[in-house]
Amino acid sequence: MQEYVKRVWDSCIGADLKEGFDAFGYPIKFNEYGLKSKHGWTIDHTWPLSPNGIDYANGSESMQNLQVLSTKANNKKGNQVTGKINNIVFAVTKASIDKNKNNIGRMKIQKNNKWYWAYNDWKK
Repeated sequence: MQEYVKRVWDSCIGADLKEGFDAFGYPIKFNEYGLKSKHGWTIDHTWPLSPNGIDYANGSESMQNLQVLSTKANNKKGNQVTGKINNIVFAVTKASIDKNKNNIGRMKIQKNNKWYWAYNDWKK
């Protein structure tokens, strides 16, 4: 499990970094994975497995559909595909379909009336 967690962290935050920020600007620390703490974080499905509470699998377990989110942001996002967290509007979009024909989502963040992909450094 630790190898999987590190692989997702490295992909989203960076291999040599032990702390960073999630897409909503919340600070997170690698060693606080799974904790409900100030810097706690979890692995989130960008495109939820059951979007908007509909009881069917629509997301994917592929790395392309995984991101790190603070525990706080993940609890607020839940299985919604649009919303607002930390005064930032987000929208999950269907980007492609993986080899198992599951949707792979990507999340966009709205800042200053412009949309940015969540993995970009939109704070600069």
